[in-house]
Amino acid sequence: MVKLRKKAEQLNELSKRTLVGVVGIPFALVVTYLGSWYFASVVILLSVLALWEYYTLAERKNARPAKYFGLVMNVAMLLNFYLFFDKGYFAIVMFAQLSVLFVGSMLIQLYMRNEQAIVNLATTVAGVLYMTFLLGPLLLLREFASVIQMFDTFGMSGNYLNDPVFLENSTWGIFVIIIFFAIWICDSAAYFIGKAYGKNKLFARVSPKKTWEGAIAGLVFAVLSFYTFSLFFLPELPAIHAIVLGIIVGTAGQIGDLAESQLKRDAEVKDSSDIIPGHGGVLDRFDSIMFVSPIILIYLLLSNI
Repeated sequence: MVKLRKKAEQLNELSKRTLVGVVGIPFALVVTYLGSWYFASVVILLSVLALWEYYTLAERKNARPAKYFGLVMNVAMLLNFYLFFDKGYFAIVMFAQLSVLFVGSMLIQLYMRNEQAIVNLATTVAGVLYMTFLLGPLLLLREFASVIQMFDTFGMSGNYLNDPVFLENSTWGIFVIIIFFAIWICDSAAYFIGKAYGKNKLFARVSPKKTWEGAIAGLVFAVLSFYTFSLFFLPELPAIHAIVLGIIVGTAGQIGDLAESQLKRDAEVKDSSDIIPGHGGVLDRFDSIMFVSPIILIYLLLSNI
């Protein structure tokens, strides 16, 4: 009876995951390809949900972050990434926002009846920086055609990114979609191959089920998938860069997963939330892309100079 109940629960969980995938994946692909406000709005919404999850985890450790203030600052700073990065006053606006974040968080502690002012302040600020500077680069990757044009105005003309195809906005929709697919394939390969053949623990203290065999498989499949998808859908991207980008996905993505698992283990929870049926929380689903995006952005910027 117990086995039957467990089997039924597994099937129910699988049906939830399948349904979310059937609806969520096409939606994600369409929104990513369209870009503009469609993509930015979804990313900002995800950041709000992820930050709320982070603050909830922190509360389990008896912290009392200024949640609503942090959420407002997170949205404002991501809007700065989207609206003003290619403008001359992006840095000024960001400096002003960071000042408001730090000073505002400290002032709020004066009116909070809690003795852990340092912990509360650190949690509030860290959460905003976590979401802003790991999801902000994703917005820039999707609008990277504008970033290239901005660099050209400063005389920092690059090499392969000067190909006219990279100045088309739709190109970067395809590029981000390739990143998504590479991450999904990396995660799947690491899970299934690790489950079937994994013997050596990767980081038992943080994630007992992850193995070196699974991690290596994830890396290999990330490189192969990024190279293959770019070969068919973005042939203008030089092979060497496709391979390097695949390596970034396969390493940074898995590190991001471990980093988020560390937070959950510290808070003693299985998932960051249950907002996505069968998949856990936003942090659970987007931890990899949050670590991959800034590194890919830096790589593209450096390789274009």
